[in-house]
Amino acid sequence: MAPTGEISGTVLEDHSTRLDNICAMANINITYVGLDGEVRSDMSETGKYGQTYIGPAAGILVHVRSRDTGEPTACTLPLTTNSTADHKLPVSEPWIALIKRGECDFAEKVRHALRYNASAVLIYNHLESPNLDKMSIPADL
Repeated sequence: MAPTGEISGTVLEDHSTRLDNICAMANINITYVGLDGEVRSDMSETGKYGQTYIGPAAGILVHVRSRDTGEPTACTLPLTTNSTADHKLPVSEPWIALIKRGECDFAEKVRHALRYNASAVLIYNHLESPNLDKMSIPADL
């Protein structure tokens, strides 16, 4: 069984009534088969998202890389993965792009993943910090 994930969010407000401080928090649930053959389910840390579409998504979780640079930031096309034997993204079935933060803006990462038919995009932090910045992604994406 390939890893699958589910993303959902709840709109929260950051100690202010100003619209620019509204964000959504998300808990990530991942189900997978361990090396011992046992099905496992883990819930990850909370993510913090800006004012764009936030809703449930499910599919195979795929760690995305830029083919030419090997970087997991998805800033340079074409995209590929080391998660599959043929390094191809599963564009014909629901999948969630797992992308490292940094190197380019959030919108570019999302655009690149959507170009390969990703059902959702999960961007993980590249810094060791408990503080999360709110993502800024255009609403028309």
